[in-house]
Amino acid sequence: MSSSPYFEAIKANIDRCGIHLFGIFASEDGPGFTYSIGFAAHGLPEVIVFALDMHMVGPYINRYYDEIVNKKTRDAGPAVLMPEDDWFNLPLSVINVESGRAEDFAVQAYAFAEDMGWKKPEFVQWVWSDTAGKMPWQQGYDKERFGKAQPVLARFM
Repeated sequence: MSSSPYFEAIKANIDRCGIHLFGIFASEDGPGFTYSIGFAAHGLPEVIVFALDMHMVGPYINRYYDEIVNKKTRDAGPAVLMPEDDWFNLPLSVINVESGRAEDFAVQAYAFAEDMGWKKPEFVQWVWSDTAGKMPWQQGYDKERFGKAQPVLARFM
């Protein structure tokens, strides 16, 4: 590993918590998003989520990590989840990101993986429905309200 203090901080978070979360604020250039670094150490895809603040989505990503890595209870592949007893109450789809489509967003995940000697990370994207429960690929999805906030990086879009 390089002697970069930044990479050392990421490594310390991974050693302590299993993963590191990286949040990007929304700007005029694009939506805000959060992504993980550390699932790749277990041969699993990293997670990227648009439109939700890292502090809102972080506990869910941590729970996902715990269930997949520590309890080995879930497959990291495509799924449709409904968070229980939480305030979101909206369906969530976990979809495979097309190869290379996350590179412009998750820059540090790729740089860190290369620095650690890991293979190039793959990603799953958590896609939230609109308030009517429609996903971006479904007819009736509210693209006007939610389209720009949540680009879909899937193979099928």
